Amino acid sequence: MNKEILNKIKFFSLLAFGIFAFLIPFSLPVPGLEKKTILISHFSSFILTNFKTQFIIFTIIVQFLILVTVIIAIYKRCKKFTFKNKFLNDLTETGIPINLMKIIGAVFFLLIAFNELGFPINFEHLGFLKQFKPAYEMIINPDTGGTTFGLVLSLFLTFFIGNALLPIITDFGAVEFIGNLVSKFMTKLFKIPGYSAIDAIASFVGDGTIGILVTDKQYQKGYYTQRQAGIIASSFSIVGIAFATLVAEQLNLANHFLIFYGTIILITLIIAFIFARVNFFHFKDTYYDENHVQPPAENATFSEALAKGINVCSHANVKEIVLTACRQIVLTYIVFVPTIMCVGTIGLIIATYSNIFQIISLPFVNILEFFGFGESSQAMAPGLFIGFVDMYLPTLFVSDPGLVISSAAKFFIGVLSFCQLVFLSETGMIFLNTKIGFKFFDIVKLFLIRTILTIPILLVITYLLSYFSILSF
Repeated sequence: MNKEILNKIKFFSLLAFGIFAFLIPFSLPVPGLEKKTILISHFSSFILTNFKTQFIIFTIIVQFLILVTVIIAIYKRCKKFTFKNKFLNDLTETGIPINLMKIIGAVFFLLIAFNELGFPINFEHLGFLKQFKPAYEMIINPDTGGTTFGLVLSLFLTFFIGNALLPIITDFGAVEFIGNLVSKFMTKLFKIPGYSAIDAIASFVGDGTIGILVTDKQYQKGYYTQRQAGIIASSFSIVGIAFATLVAEQLNLANHFLIFYGTIILITLIIAFIFARVNFFHFKDTYYDENHVQPPAENATFSEALAKGINVCSHANVKEIVLTACRQIVLTYIVFVPTIMCVGTIGLIIATYSNIFQIISLPFVNILEFFGFGESSQAMAPGLFIGFVDMYLPTLFVSDPGLVISSAAKFFIGVLSFCQLVFLSETGMIFLNTKIGFKFFDIVKLFLIRTILTIPILLVITYLLSYFSILSF
């Protein structure tokens, strides 16, 4: 068997496994894995069903490592030095707001984790610290920090297996193969270079942050004009499939995951079509560097796209890919997860102990009732706009087991939270740090425009799915 055939077998085997791991739901005759869902969700369920205590202990260790990175970050800022190792710098080079969220998130997590393990704080013997007991109880409440804690435990596992398996799609030729096949459509439909399909796919199968960072890097190299980079970043940088599996699982929609994520992609493409024709951000058709490079040639035929994919697969550096995946897992644990714990818990505390979100969203309750969501409207309304703080908050609002919320309502809010694209706890901050030119008002405008454009399209799709008895109101 010659080398060329072996390379083809390797490419198609990895492509098939990647599709199976991320897209194909299945069930297993194993306790806790009877529900039909995809491989990533099965992995998470298996660990939390059989090794939950051991896993919580592991996550506690991670929280202390998070606090260590914050101390190092503060020390670096005071002494004004950097590490020679880029990975260490990435772990510790975070601004004051992010460091504050990391501290709060880690502390919240530790308080709830020790309570879960049977070691709650006894305030009776803590003197003046007794005054903090109400705050402690607010944090560990199952409806606030308890809910976010469960999410973060799932996130630890989802991001681990997601980042571990993601290179199968992103680094072994699948992105190049698919990207080159659809390149001509990118140019015709979205008025951007066909090569940008790879940026979009990197977001869909990876994470929105990947798409934004890749687009910014390509813009600085001269592959895109400012307007093209703005279209790509604001249209395709959707939070990826790994996180979507977690949201679908939380909303009890895992058995309809292909429909759930397919709807997200469809609406994303429709909005991208609109963004390509309306310059919402007044970006210019100029390059970041006038001495810009020429983008690589685009192959559109199947045989050329396949040849490019196989070539990338055959030359993939497995050792470097594994090391990069490990670094990404650590970065996710240290930087991203604690901010979700912080923002999610505070958001749920505000939602549980005050009526702020209900008051803000009150005008939309009647509108949602008019659209047919009935009793679910009260829980849905805050989720229309709270996603600007963190995209998982809307999901938490409609996944409360104490409320009767229809599958149509869960589907609507879940899809909307993805299609809104921008949220302050992650992508919003990254947008502001790119060289593309986004300002804070731009990301607010981006969130509102995408929300307004998504709702009517999503309503039609939800009604259709209800008509075919896939969802119910």
